[in-house]
Amino acid sequence: MNVLKAFLTALLLFAANIFCNANNNSFDESEIYSAFTEISEVTDFIESNNASYSDLKSVNFSVPNIANTAAIAASVQDESLEPPILSAFWWGCLTGPIGIVVVAVTTDNNKELIKKSAWGCAIPVGCSALSYALYYGLYIAAASSVH
Repeated sequence: MNVLKAFLTALLLFAANIFCNANNNSFDESEIYSAFTEISEVTDFIESNNASYSDLKSVNFSVPNIANTAAIAASVQDESLEPPILSAFWWGCLTGPIGIVVVAVTTDNNKELIKKSAWGCAIPVGCSALSYALYYGLYIAAASSVH
C-alpha cells in the first residue's frame, strides 16, 4: 500500500510541476481575428460557387495559406479516416457492439471499418467462449475421473 501511495504522490507532483511550469504566452487578439476572417473568405467562396476544397488550389486567393487550408479541409473529408481515438478494430475489441456503432457513426458507415470493428468484437467473444468450453471440459473430465 505504501508503494501505491508513493507512486500516486510522485504522479501528483509530476502533474503539478508540468502545470506550474506551463508558459503563459501572451497572444495578439487581432491576429486571431484576422485568421478567422481569412477562413470565412474561403468558406464564403465555397458556399457561393458550390466548389470543393480541391478546387481551391486553382483559385488565387489573397489568403496566404490557402493551399494548407485546402489540404486540411480535404483530409477531413477523406472517407478512409479511422474513427476517433482508437482504430476500428480496438473500438470493437474494447467496447463490443457499442464500438461497432461508434465506428459506423463516426466513419459515415464505411463498410471496411465496420468489418474491422466487428472482427474486433468477435475475437474476444470467441476467446471467452473457447476458454469457458475448455474450463467446463476439464471440469467434467476431472469430475468423471473422481467417481
